[in-house]
Amino acid sequence: MGPADPTGLIGHAGRQHPVGYHFAGRRVIVRLDRGLVRITARRVLLCSLPSPLSATKIARIHDAHRRTTAHPKFRTGTG
Repeated sequence: MGPADPTGLIGHAGRQHPVGYHFAGRRVIVRLDRGLVRITARRVLLCSLPSPLSATKIARIHDAHRRTTAHPKFRTGTG
C-alpha cells in the first residue's frame, strides 16, 4: 500500500484507519489474513483489526500482492 496521508490515516475498504501522525507520508503495508487486517510499517505492527471485507470481496482485489513467505516476526509498538 502507499503512504499514509498527511494526518496519519490510510484508506481501506472505504474506511479511514489511523496509523499515527508519525507515519504520515510513510509507506505502510496492509495485510489481509483470515478475517484480520494487519497494518505494519518498517516491520512494526501498528494495529490489527477485524477485516470489513468478505472472502468474496477479497478475491476481487486486483492490485494486491499474494504473500509468498511466512509471516514476519513483528515488533509491537512504535519505539
